[in-house]
Amino acid sequence: MTKILKITPLDPLFFRSPMPFTAGEQDWAKSGPLPLPGTLYGAIRSSILTRRNFAQFIEGGGYPDIGTPWRKGSLKIRTFFIAKEANSSLRFYYPIPATIFFKEEESIAISKPANFPDILTELPQNKGEKVTNFFYLREDDYEPGTWKWIEHNALRSFLMGSKPNADSFAKNDELFKAEPKIGIARNRNTKASEVGKLYRAEHYRYLKGVSLIALSEGTDEPLNGVFTLGGERRTAVIEELTINPVEEFDTPTEGNRFLVYLMTPAIFRTGWYPSGVIEKLTTKGINLRFITAAISGYKVISGWDIQKKAPKTLYRAVPEGSVFVFEVIKGSFAEAVKAFHGKNISDINPEEGYGFALTGNI
Repeated sequence: MTKILKITPLDPLFFRSPMPFTAGEQDWAKSGPLPLPGTLYGAIRSSILTRRNFAQFIEGGGYPDIGTPWRKGSLKIRTFFIAKEANSSLRFYYPIPATIFFKEEESIAISKPANFPDILTELPQNKGEKVTNFFYLREDDYEPGTWKWIEHNALRSFLMGSKPNADSFAKNDELFKAEPKIGIARNRNTKASEVGKLYRAEHYRYLKGVSLIALSEGTDEPLNGVFTLGGERRTAVIEELTINPVEEFDTPTEGNRFLVYLMTPAIFRTGWYPSGVIEKLTTKGINLRFITAAISGYKVISGWDIQKKAPKTLYRAVPEGSVFVFEVIKGSFAEAVKAFHGKNISDINPEEGYGFALTGNI
């Protein structure tokens, strides 16, 4: 059963970038307004552990849902996104698709696949054919919607093949407020400040009425109360809701092409290409042809392994908002769409919420 969790921060949150930072060598500890999926997964898992027998978790057989220090249990995070209270209800916001562009915040344009023959790339080849499709924007003077969020109904329109209204988006500063904090490293023995080790840490305060919404599975533990999230163990209130807005997203039913939108970053073994889910479909007799993709760079994924007391493996992930387009050339169109829609298609750590995908028309 899916639990819908509303997480409302009580303090400014700090989710430090996985890039190396040492006081005295760098002076700015970068952060972002949202946790990585693994960070949120770990916070919820730790919250459950505080209500259990710690000795059984460490020395005994652990628990079916949160596992042991060395293995995970049945607990899963499907995805998470933003909610903002408005007129006694919640408005939901998601990462903006990479194919949406803006012009002076007054109008939007959506890039579409277009054929460009005789262009050599490093894109995956399909049965010896060249990949000649790229997302292309025919309008001039449009820019990507960086640091914007798309409202629930607008994302539904986009996935159904329609253009959302220009007023269906929110900027970062409408949801979060950056609050840099100044710190200085101290000597571990004397506790005195160390010369030359002044630094700035980037925190984000969620504006009034703004919360995280997370979808979790695999545990029956009630998850209402206060828990800690992110660096410096900042507090937040967590409560369970009954509404699941993700269930409202429809799947395409006609044609043989569909798009895949990533709501959370995905880690693929082959880099940026979701080969894992495509290989699984091939074993079922369903063959896809890759058409094109819109990917805004990459996202660095890592963290700190408390059990091993060492950094976690660092990955280059496909960022949230990325869009892929596929064509079904053999087998069931419905089954192909089903393999992506509402699934975590990341090859690595999908149970932590990486690679949550939705499908749409193209």
